[in-house]
Amino acid sequence: MEAEMFVCCPKPNEFYSTTLQLSIVLILALMLPDLGLTKMYEEPKSFSVQDISSLEQVERKVLPKVDVDRLFAEDREQEKMGSSEPPRVAAIANVAFALASSGSEQKLPDGRLWRLRIHSPGAKNQSLGIARFDMPEGAKLWVYDPQRKHVEGPYTRNHRSSIGSLWTPLIEGDEMVVEVFAPTGAGQPVVEISDVNQGYRGFNQSGLTGGVEAQCNIDVVCPDGSSWQDQIRAVGAYTYKPSPTSTSLRYCTGTMLNNTAYDFKSYFLTAHHCTVDTSNQSTVVVYWNFESPTCGTHTAGPLDQNQTGATFRAAYAPTDFRLLELSSRPDPSFNVRYEGWDISDAAPSTSVGIHHPRGDVKAISLSNSIAQSYNYVLGPGDPGILHPMGNHWGVNWDLTKGTTQEGSSGSCLFGPNERCIGQLHGAFRPDCVNPTTNNGTRSYYGKFSVSWVGGGSDDTRLGKWLGPLSPGVTGMDGDPHITTTNGVHYDFQAAGEFVALRDPNGLEIQTRQTPVPTSHTITDPYSELPVCVSVNTAVAARVGGHRVSYQPKAGS
Repeated sequence: MEAEMFVCCPKPNEFYSTTLQLSIVLILALMLPDLGLTKMYEEPKSFSVQDISSLEQVERKVLPKVDVDRLFAEDREQEKMGSSEPPRVAAIANVAFALASSGSEQKLPDGRLWRLRIHSPGAKNQSLGIARFDMPEGAKLWVYDPQRKHVEGPYTRNHRSSIGSLWTPLIEGDEMVVEVFAPTGAGQPVVEISDVNQGYRGFNQSGLTGGVEAQCNIDVVCPDGSSWQDQIRAVGAYTYKPSPTSTSLRYCTGTMLNNTAYDFKSYFLTAHHCTVDTSNQSTVVVYWNFESPTCGTHTAGPLDQNQTGATFRAAYAPTDFRLLELSSRPDPSFNVRYEGWDISDAAPSTSVGIHHPRGDVKAISLSNSIAQSYNYVLGPGDPGILHPMGNHWGVNWDLTKGTTQEGSSGSCLFGPNERCIGQLHGAFRPDCVNPTTNNGTRSYYGKFSVSWVGGGSDDTRLGKWLGPLSPGVTGMDGDPHITTTNGVHYDFQAAGEFVALRDPNGLEIQTRQTPVPTSHTITDPYSELPVCVSVNTAVAARVGGHRVSYQPKAGS
């Protein structure tokens, strides 16, 4: 139907707008079960073939037993020496397992199937570094555990990195299966496994990387996180191989950020000392929504919402920032948010940190005191130096309201305006605060305002990447876009009544958008003309002969 003429009107109250948005989501969830709202998934070919050889007949590569005691002793020694290197999640075994010379191959009526079992005695989990990943059209690769409880893939030629590699997410247990299927007529796949990453720390109460976060840390599902649900969606944990010759896999935290082009480039802010650059960027694997399902338990969440690969964009050591661009947008079903940021140097009156302490489930930390400017150099015993022109924010966390730990590095600090104003560099006495005696826990975040200019060059400043069309901008909010049922993002700020979705089978959903005033002028990044903002204020749906509408009254 035709849109109404644009007119200004009072802004609906927060409850009204939020309730309407939730109602739209609910109607879509109930009425659109088959329109691609969930993650795309295709089970391995062998799961559906009847005359397939059993796994017991598939070649099994057995690696030397993981020396867990030695690895933990090395970790303790590193911590004792005050190393600034991020925590280790796995030891890397260098191998040479090629599809052409390893595993078991079987001909099928519609193609060829290749499988290989990899066993690392003593490992809690495994993941792979595939140095050469050349897949013809139609060929697919999966990794999974022998019990088929955790499957990752399929990976196709579209997942190949710029250097021809692929790094896979971890699979629980000490044995994993690699499977490749090539359809009839396809060329020969080339798969050369070079790294088997042997995790030695475990899961459940032991987190993504086996670390157990401090008990004062607060699960993001708890009431303290209720006002920060948008920001929580932007935060992810990730693993990486520090260098091409490294024998370990390490981990940090990062945050997805919006940019003034509104083009959904997946810019991921993390810490400089989490050493991802052009030599190892393809080894990055990001895990989204690794969160406890219940408050106060730190119970492990899902690991299957992940993505692989990144491109280094910029880094600046003085503020300890590093900016990556992930190789693809997150799957729409992950509901990842592109978060806003602020480059003003105003000290926040309150602060919030959202992070993965010790690689455990996502946590939130809160401070109700004003952050102060510090100069800081990473080190467990460094208390920082107060300085009005310092390049870091120093934050003292409230008693029993969380802290930061190893693995939290790179996570954003959010001010009262819910925008990122810095990323975690380090902490002084990073542990829980004694309920009766404040032990001086303080975390240091490199200032976004300083990182914006950085060292001046494109590869040392945030401004080049996050403010490409608006160099004079001082900040922006998070993602304002709409996402269609098939994952297409778009921005639509007109006012009126519109058809949001029409299905050939008779389903139709309409929405009403109402203009709202804003506290400052918003400029379109392309036309540079001022634009208005609108919100959904009603929704109606028709399914066959049935109709339902939801039209709350403003102010109710």
